[in-house]
Amino acid sequence: MGCIRGVPPRGDSGGGIGRCYPRCSSCDPPVERLGGVPLLFRNFENFKRALDLVPSENHGLKFCLGCWSEMGEDVVEVLRHFGGDNIIYVHFRDVVGTVPSFHETFIDDNSSNFNEYEVAKTLKEIGFSGVMTPDHVPALEGDTEWEFGSISGRTFTVGYLKGLLKGVNEQTHD
Repeated sequence: MGCIRGVPPRGDSGGGIGRCYPRCSSCDPPVERLGGVPLLFRNFENFKRALDLVPSENHGLKFCLGCWSEMGEDVVEVLRHFGGDNIIYVHFRDVVGTVPSFHETFIDDNSSNFNEYEVAKTLKEIGFSGVMTPDHVPALEGDTEWEFGSISGRTFTVGYLKGLLKGVNEQTHD
């Protein structure tokens, strides 16, 4: 955790932002060790400790919903704990199951680990003002693939997120 103690003070003086991020994808889940190498950022306690070590406006979470969900965490509770000021970036991705047995799914899948509407509503409630993007999406047969799924899958996810955010914003104005 030495790098965590050294990076935020430099960011404070130069305006940079350090991020803690769980290693994620279907071949790199948040596990204790991967290929014999210990992974520090794999559970709530380790993230909490990292942020508590050096309080700074330039030290926060790159919050992958899929990774937190794979850990078996209640993502809404974790979002509420860290709050909007400690979350810099949100990857909006959904999975079914937890480590070691999970798979990525579309964000509207009723069998996924979390309710995406509750997550979007919570992000608004905690004052999150960072970047939110879709992350990995399932590949669709016959579609053009790209690094994190399919073009159509990503297009669906962007449209779904826009509608989700519009619904959350309109609800809070009523």
